[in-house]
Amino acid sequence: LNIFGSLRKHTLLALVLMVGIGGGGGYLVKERDTLTYISYSEIHVARNFQRTLTNDREMELRNTTEYDIFRNEQIGLLFRNEVLEDALRRCDQLDAGIWAFPEDGPEAAVEGFRMSIDAFLLPRSYRIGVDLLGPNPYALKPALDALLEAFLAAHEKEYSFASDVRPEILSDALVTLEAEIARKRESLRTLSEELNVINFENNRENPWLEPLDEARLSLAEEEREKRDLESKLGKEIPEDVRKARLDLVLLGGFDEITPGLVQIIGPLVERRATQVDLLRNMSDNHPARASVEGEIEELEEQIVLFIRQQDEAQDSARRIRIKEIEDRIVRIEEEIRHLDGKSSQFVSRFQDGVVLESLLEEDVARRTSIKERLSFFEIEAKSPSYVSIAQAASAVDMRGISHLHRNLAVVLLLAVMAGMGVPFLLDMRDDRIHTTVDVEVVLGFPPAAWIPMQKKENHRFIAADQTRRFAFALDRDQSYSRCRLIQFVGVKQGPGVAEMVDAVAKELASIGRKILVVDAYPSLRRKETSYATPGFVGLLNGEGLHVLKRSGYDYLEFGNTGPGGLSITGWDGILRVATSDYDMVLLCSGTILLSPEAEHMATASDLVVLVVEAEKQTRAEVRRAGDILAAIQPASVGSVLINVKVLTGHGYYAELARTQKALPPGPA
Repeated sequence: LNIFGSLRKHTLLALVLMVGIGGGGGYLVKERDTLTYISYSEIHVARNFQRTLTNDREMELRNTTEYDIFRNEQIGLLFRNEVLEDALRRCDQLDAGIWAFPEDGPEAAVEGFRMSIDAFLLPRSYRIGVDLLGPNPYALKPALDALLEAFLAAHEKEYSFASDVRPEILSDALVTLEAEIARKRESLRTLSEELNVINFENNRENPWLEPLDEARLSLAEEEREKRDLESKLGKEIPEDVRKARLDLVLLGGFDEITPGLVQIIGPLVERRATQVDLLRNMSDNHPARASVEGEIEELEEQIVLFIRQQDEAQDSARRIRIKEIEDRIVRIEEEIRHLDGKSSQFVSRFQDGVVLESLLEEDVARRTSIKERLSFFEIEAKSPSYVSIAQAASAVDMRGISHLHRNLAVVLLLAVMAGMGVPFLLDMRDDRIHTTVDVEVVLGFPPAAWIPMQKKENHRFIAADQTRRFAFALDRDQSYSRCRLIQFVGVKQGPGVAEMVDAVAKELASIGRKILVVDAYPSLRRKETSYATPGFVGLLNGEGLHVLKRSGYDYLEFGNTGPGGLSITGWDGILRVATSDYDMVLLCSGTILLSPEAEHMATASDLVVLVVEAEKQTRAEVRRAGDILAAIQPASVGSVLINVKVLTGHGYYAELARTQKALPPGPA
C-alpha cells in the first residue's frame, strides 16, 4: 500500500473529509474564539544562608538543590485552596460570577481562578513569574494583586519561625519517642533471648515441633502395644485348641510353653511316653490295661493343668504390662500438651517480635524525620527565608490576545491528517483483490494475463493487448501439450467469465484457429429461457452437435433442460468426439465456489482457467477457489485477472507494469 495510490482511489472521500473537517472546525473555532486578557507579576524568594557557602563548590551545589526544593514549595503554597479563596475574598470576586457561575458556589470560583493562573520559575535571581489569564480585563489586575497579598500573608504564617511553637512540640515528641524506642528495644532484646532469635525478619522454624512430633510418635507406639496386649488378654481357649496344644507338647514341641515349665513337664511327658509304649504291648484283655490307661489320662491332666497355670501367669504379666503402658501414655499425653503449649507460645511470641520489630523500624524512621525537621527549623531560625514582590500586577492590554490563527492551524492539520489517513486506513483494511500480486500471493502463481477496466481508450488498448497475449499463450500451450478442452470458471457469479471467453475466442479465431465456445453454465434462471437449438444439453442427450455462428467462432448454447434434468456423466468423452474437428473448445462453466458441475468438469478438462475479478472478489474467496482446485487436481491450472482498476503515476499501473517481463535483447 502507498498513500498516494490510496488518495487517488479515494479522492472524493479525501476531499470531503478535508473540506468537512476544515470548514466545520474553522467555523466552530471562529465562533468560539474569545479574547484572552493577561496580567504579569513576579515574586522574589530567597534565603540568606545561601550566600555564605560560595567557597565550597560541592556545598554550593547541594545548597542549590535545597533551594530548588524551597522554591517549588513556594509555588505549591501559591496554589493552595485557602490562599486562592483568601485572594478572591480580598478583591470581592469570590461570589461575583467572574471565575464561575454564582450558583456553582465558592468552590467553583476557586477552581476557575486556579485554572487561570500560570506560575513558572524564572531564570533570574530566584524569582517566580505569575501570569493570570481571564475573560474580564477589569478583574485581572485586582485579582493578581490580591493573590500576591494573600500569598505573602500565607508565607508569613507558614515559614516564620521567630515565635513558632512547633520546634518545642517536636522536641517533646522526640523525647517521648526516644523513650518508646528504648522500651521497645528492651522488649525486643528480651524476646530474642527468650526465643533464641537474632532477628525476626527471616523465617524461624519452631524448635518445639520436632520434640512434639517425637512425643506423638511414642504415644502411637505405646497405644499400639497396649491394643496388642489387650487383644491377647482374657481369651478363653477352646477345647480343640487345648487338645492341639497338648498333642504338640507330647510330640516334643515346647514353643507354646516357657523354659521353666519345660523342666517340670518334661519328666511327665517321658513317663507318659513309657506308659504309652507299655500300653501298645498289652492286649485288649490284659488285666493291667485299665490301670495303665488311667495313669496316662492322669499324666495328661497334670500336663494340661501346668499349661493352664502358665497361661494364667502370662495373663497376669500382660495386665501388669498394660498398666505400665497406661501410665506411660498418661505421661506422654501430658508431655504432648506441654510441648504443644510451648509451640503455640513460641509462635505467638515470635509474631509479637515481628510486630514489635516493625513498629520499632517505624519509630526510628519517625525519629529521623523529626530530627531532620528540627534541623530545618534550626537552619531557618538562623537564616530565615523571605519573600518580596519583585513586580506588581501589570496593566492589562485591552485589545486582548486571540488564539484564532493557532486553532485554525490545528484544525487544518487535523483535516489534512484525516483526509490523507482515512483512505490509507481503508486500503489497509481492504481485503479485495486489486493487482496480479494479490492473486500470486493467494494462489502461489501469477495470472497469465490482466485485463483492465475499459473506461478509457488507452485502457481498451491495454485490454485488447493483454487478451491477445493470453490467446497467443493458449495457442502455444495447445501446440506443446495438446490442450483442446479449456474450461473457464469464475470465483463468483457475474458476466466476467462469458465476456472473457468471448474476447479470447475472437483473438484465437483472428489467428486462424477453429474455435468452439460451449456454454455449460447450468444456472437456475435458465429454466425460463428458450433456446433455438438443443445446445450442450442436447449434445449430452444424444441429439447431436448444433452450433450457432458468431463473429469468427462457433457457439454451442446451453439448451433447454428436460424434466429429468441434466446428466453430465461422461460429458468429456461425448464433447471430445463431437468436436474433434475443432482446434480448441472453450468451456464457459459456472462459479467454482457454487457450482458442483463446474467442480466436476474441472477434473476432466485439459486446462482450467480461474477468472478472478478485481475490486469485487476478496482474497479469502480466491483462496477458497484455489483450495478447491488443489483438492481436485486438474491436469493444468491457470488464472486471469479482469476488471483491474488502472491508476497511473503512483497507483496500480506502475505495479502491474512491473509484472510484465521484458523480452531479452536481440542480436546486435
